[in-house]
Amino acid sequence: MTDYYRVAAFPRSSRDADKVLVGKQHAYLEGVRATVCGFGLVQMRRFEQLPFSASPPSERCLLCDRVVRAASH
Repeated sequence: MTDYYRVAAFPRSSRDADKVLVGKQHAYLEGVRATVCGFGLVQMRRFEQLPFSASPPSERCLLCDRVVRAASH
């Protein structure tokens, strides 16, 4: 179940929008408009090929991490 969650992150600026991850990594499901913790995906950079479960725990949003872990049980 946790493999369905992907990573999204806020870019530092519009110039960074296509760069690799910046800041906390949030979880989202394909086809939704917000991250697991409630941030809108419109302003975020989505990494469709990167599963949230592959993110380093220190880089994950704590709320997203809790929800994703709970969904795996």
